[in-house]
Amino acid sequence: MKAYELKPRPSDFVTVDETNTLAPNAAWTLLDTGFNGYYSILGPNNKFLSRCTACWGNSATTLETVLTHCPVQDSSTSLFTPIDLGNGKWAFKGDNGKFLTRCPSCTKNGDATDYLSISWTDSSQPASRWTVLPVFPTTGYITLSNFQTGLYLEPRVNTVPTGSVSVNGNNSTLARWRVQVVNDSVAFRDIAERAAGICTSCWNK
Repeated sequence: MKAYELKPRPSDFVTVDETNTLAPNAAWTLLDTGFNGYYSILGPNNKFLSRCTACWGNSATTLETVLTHCPVQDSSTSLFTPIDLGNGKWAFKGDNGKFLTRCPSCTKNGDATDYLSISWTDSSQPASRWTVLPVFPTTGYITLSNFQTGLYLEPRVNTVPTGSVSVNGNNSTLARWRVQVVNDSVAFRDIAERAAGICTSCWNK
């Protein structure tokens, strides 16, 4: 199945037709609201993904619920519950109990084939399953912390073996990494521009 990315249209409706994962209009920010497991989804235009019923006047089906953008995060129509389906796939449940779905031919007179809807009740359908891909910044530095311990990934400078990496950092300068994007992969470089990598038989017993 061909992978598509979400992107807003000039009318603020959302299509599912971008194939470049690095396109600026395909990058969305998933924000934890801290309330009952709800998340909001911030678009590249700084508006929130929102359920909008009967907003499209020429719906091709009775499923007239499409997705548009809302400037307010705490609107109930802008809150979604992520559901882990396993194997790297996710479903996003809206406040109406239905799931974000790629909906082909759901609108008339649109300038794209597939629009994003929130109209299906079955998250097992392929059109309601999504892969969440992280988009790393191409400038500046990031830090990587372990979810359980809260400690940071950092290179070991004065320990053996030299150049090894541990997850014992305290968010110091050493724990900063520059992200280098190479095609669909990323490399993490420390402040000395050394890339983290897999090393077999590097530790003497």
